[in-house]
Amino acid sequence: MQKQLLFLFLCTKLCNAQQKKIEIKGKLIDESGVVINAHIINQSNNEGTFSNDHGSFQIYVSLGDSLKISSIQHTHKKVFISKAVMIEKQLNITLDTKTNMLDEVVVKKHQLSGNLLSDIQKTPKDEKAERVEKLVSGIKNMMIKFPTKPVSFYEKHSSRVPIVRPPNTFEGIGVSKSFESKKLKKERALKKSIQEKQEFPKKLLKELTPSFFFKELQIPKENYDHFISFCSSKNIENLYKSKQLFKLIDVLRVESILYLKTIKSKK
Repeated sequence: MQKQLLFLFLCTKLCNAQQKKIEIKGKLIDESGVVINAHIINQSNNEGTFSNDHGSFQIYVSLGDSLKISSIQHTHKKVFISKAVMIEKQLNITLDTKTNMLDEVVVKKHQLSGNLLSDIQKTPKDEKAERVEKLVSGIKNMMIKFPTKPVSFYEKHSSRVPIVRPPNTFEGIGVSKSFESKKLKKERALKKSIQEKQEFPKKLLKELTPSFFFKELQIPKENYDHFISFCSSKNIENLYKSKQLFKLIDVLRVESILYLKTIKSKK
């Protein structure tokens, strides 16, 4: 009777030990050192973890559980949790490094002599390239060649495109020069300058608006052109051309005061 009770007690303890879940610590190593970023999974409950930079990991297990360790550079390994592991709560696992095998390379015999010209002739030809080359050459042969008619000396020279030369061009013996008289250039420049001076007051009035001259500066409308001539010594035209409008406005404001005093004193 006592033996039966003892047997039942041991069985109960064993069942409790198998169902008990504890946390163990482990370490992964290989022939080079620690194994990092390896995947450890408990196949009994599908719980998993990874090894850290020191190859260590922690995982919950029960007696009889199986751990599967997988790593890219190592062969997979399966470890069963024994009573000793449950007692020590420590597990050290050594992984085997994978050996990468190259595919088999078949080296065929050849009859190359080392002479480039003769070896080229012995080298097997590319049949596809030869077919393409024959097709292209066949198309070229099929192209119609138009007969060329001889051209006479008269037709050759009469077909030339006539050369159109600009005016005021002088042609001498072997020399062709285009020139324009200095007097004509000066006349053109003078006309352009006069035209710009005539148009400047209108452009300036449009740019700065009439209210600026007639209301803000209080310049009489009939004296506008005279005022612009009065300010011409202050280089206002060049300021306008160079887009220095703020500086131009300042000059016009100062000159307007002097101009108004001048016309008042004359009255």
